[in-house]
Amino acid sequence: MRWGWPAWPEMYQNVDSPEVRQFCEEHRDDVDFYLWLQWLAYSQFADCWEISQGYEMPIGLYRDLAVGVAEGGAGNLVRP
Repeated sequence: MRWGWPAWPEMYQNVDSPEVRQFCEEHRDDVDFYLWLQWLAYSQFADCWEISQGYEMPIGLYRDLAVGVAEGGAGNLVRP
């Protein structure tokens, strides 16, 4: 069973397609909201890293790194 972006209509599987651009324009508030959430998470991790440096934690926070990637994951959509 296919899932994730490979199950989307083909016109939405290329991030540079006119249909994706139109979707982004029509749903600008939603797209901006999720971009803001990603920025917020990035900012919070950066702040935690700064704080960790004062507590002799040179590596900072450990974030789980996937050994592989899911076929339907966002990583394959933007970097096929």
